[in-house]
Amino acid sequence: MALTIIQKPEFKLLPASAPIYYTVSDTTAVATKFKVKYVADIHILGSSSNSISANNLVNTVKVSPNANGVGIMDIKSILSSQVDTLRVGSGSTFKGSTDSHSIHLIDDVSDDDTGMNWYVVNFKVEYSDTAGGVVSDSGQSLADDPRLIYNGYLFNNDVIAQVGLDYGYNLDAYNMILNDADAKFLSDMPTQLYARTTDYGTIGFFDNLSTANESFNIGTINATVDTVTSIKIGFKGDGISISDAYLTINNNNSNNRNLKRTFVGVYPANLINELGSLPSGTTNYNIQALDDSGQFISREYNIRLIEKDCKGFEGIRLAWINKYGVFDYYTFNKKSIRTINSKRQNYTQHSGTWNSTSYFMNGSIGGQRSFNVSSKESITINTDYITEEEGIYLEQLVMSPEVYIIHENEANDSTGLVNKYVEPVLLTSDSITRKTRANDKLIQHTFTLEKSKNTNTQRI
Repeated sequence: MALTIIQKPEFKLLPASAPIYYTVSDTTAVATKFKVKYVADIHILGSSSNSISANNLVNTVKVSPNANGVGIMDIKSILSSQVDTLRVGSGSTFKGSTDSHSIHLIDDVSDDDTGMNWYVVNFKVEYSDTAGGVVSDSGQSLADDPRLIYNGYLFNNDVIAQVGLDYGYNLDAYNMILNDADAKFLSDMPTQLYARTTDYGTIGFFDNLSTANESFNIGTINATVDTVTSIKIGFKGDGISISDAYLTINNNNSNNRNLKRTFVGVYPANLINELGSLPSGTTNYNIQALDDSGQFISREYNIRLIEKDCKGFEGIRLAWINKYGVFDYYTFNKKSIRTINSKRQNYTQHSGTWNSTSYFMNGSIGGQRSFNVSSKESITINTDYITEEEGIYLEQLVMSPEVYIIHENEANDSTGLVNKYVEPVLLTSDSITRKTRANDKLIQHTFTLEKSKNTNTQRI
């Protein structure tokens, strides 16, 4: 029997940090040859239209046949290194400028040039004709279909579909593909959100997908292209509709990896930079995706504008990477406490001068002194009273490998942008307890952050 792929991922769009199993078999080689190994050459393509070659080969895996003569491999650890978090806007602007800027600050739309990638596994088999012979390639080669990975992971209780021997996570079954009015953006956020007019943030979603290429299709059956064409922003006052705006997604059909996921700035500061201002009287607004037939292909989310806390508490907005590889946001607008902790390296200084014509006493020197001080700030933050859904949404904050403080928008950026709006922090809270109305009545959470960078003072 020739080399055969007997197990592969069920879907062509899959998270890079979840198990990615392949099983291959060559019963003839196992039965008649020696030192048999199955070989998997892993190619990263950039586009599904590209062919495999030595130039895009990134790794080779070799496994020996198991007791049943097959080779089983999980290539998650290799593929997860081929995608990364999108931190800088791509093809977007910030306050009209194309200069480099954070993904959180985009005026309009950004593609994803780091978080998605195409791969192909090309299988081979090697062996020796005799027990003491030299191992060589058999000359057989069998490539799997191109598949698209994104920088995400799965929970242990996420339900996995099985078709025959193939396993996969059905993103469409869990409403993560924008093709009907119940679909979600790439987040488990509630449909009711809150933000200050100075808050930045984006939404992310898969885009430009077809059933043939990626196993899933963007848009309704009435759509003529497999893309999101716009995001509708419906501005409202309390109980009244004011006006609508549409953020156009110029994402033509393409097999390029960077156009398979799109980010849109939809929070108030992003919209103000894009539109000039929010309509007068706006207290909240809806956001919803459309295809080119004018059909809604996502749930309707509402962002309600909030004021600064009446007691003067400092609002702190966090952004963190969620399980789908995009950012979630939350503004903590209740009591926060800032603490600065310092570490000192001390020495004992003489109280006078010894290297002079006579001993000279100086009252300003001498005794214990610090020659190096390193300081780090920590912050304790609190939510307002929240819903059970919001509490579950915040659980991914504790699990996230990347957390940032997103500072409020300012009209004047003449002094520069570096270190101004996006500040990396470490979440030092290691756990979160799931609270319910039945158990806890009122739900509130407290987290502790630590600035990721030390402040080093001058040395003496």
